[in-house]
Amino acid sequence: MTDENALIRERNRGHLAKQVMDNAVYQDVWAKFDANLLATITDGKTPDDRVLEARRGLIILRQIKRQIEKEFQTGLMATAELESTDSS
Repeated sequence: MTDENALIRERNRGHLAKQVMDNAVYQDVWAKFDANLLATITDGKTPDDRVLEARRGLIILRQIKRQIEKEFQTGLMATAELESTDSS
């Protein structure tokens, strides 16, 4: 039962992650932050310290996005596992 409870929690977290990823506000804000950081990095007039700061920000931003996507994928796997045990 503990394994099933863990799978249910993972499935629920996956659903929440999907809701975040599908949210229009999240998508708009994400795109703006990403674009602003990239613009700062690629602008030849940006001082080196600002470019370095923007690179770090972009790395962190993309790590966060990957983690949210990972939660979603884990939720999908948990859902599949729960469905396979239900049909057994």
